[in-house]
Amino acid sequence: MRSTAPEVLMISVRCSGTIGDVPVGLWVAGCSAHGVLVQHGVAAHGWLGMSNEVEQSPPRPSRRGRGVWLMLALLALYPAYLGVMWGVRRYTSSLIQGMEGVQLPAFSLTDLQGEVFDNQRLAGKWVVLNFFRSKCHGCRAERGDIRTLGQELDPEKAQLLGIMVDRVQGFPAEVTEQTLADYGYQHPVLMADDAFVDAFHGAGWSQITPITYVADGEGRIVQSFRYPYRVEDVLAVIQS
Repeated sequence: MRSTAPEVLMISVRCSGTIGDVPVGLWVAGCSAHGVLVQHGVAAHGWLGMSNEVEQSPPRPSRRGRGVWLMLALLALYPAYLGVMWGVRRYTSSLIQGMEGVQLPAFSLTDLQGEVFDNQRLAGKWVVLNFFRSKCHGCRAERGDIRTLGQELDPEKAQLLGIMVDRVQGFPAEVTEQTLADYGYQHPVLMADDAFVDAFHGAGWSQITPITYVADGEGRIVQSFRYPYRVEDVLAVIQS
């Protein structure tokens, strides 16, 4: 006859006293596959001795079960994550747009070759400042448009400057050099410091890239852009 007894998953027994080599007077407690406490009057093994103490170990959840619960937890947190990201973008966009109508700060920055660019050198020209960095998906996606923008601008009227924030972010020099080699920019790329970024949207938000500011010939920022945008929109500001 097939046994109808529940399958016991875990059993723990302690006893004291023996008759010969066989422990006697034992009650064995275990947990069935359905989580039900079951008891038996005979034990096949155990520690020697007689005792009323019975230890029960609950079944451990399977790896598959833990994975399901982890997935459900992540799904529950995802809307909160989206809310936080939306809030951060809205706040940083307000900082960026708040620069419109503001004069360019006094600055003097150098590129990797040591050439200096400052307000005096750029006086009378439209200036396009493109903030970017290494390990930035948006910056990599934008690079083709930036190269096109550099080709479309009239060098007598406007100057495109890359503003790289790698030093603010603490990237090693070799990472910066590799990024510039990959991007293949022909326009000057200046190495920003904390003070320069802080004069715009804040050094504490230097990881928010890419950002592009357009300043007129009088050094006043007239428009800001966050990727994605169209090159035609930037050119339209300068040609207006």
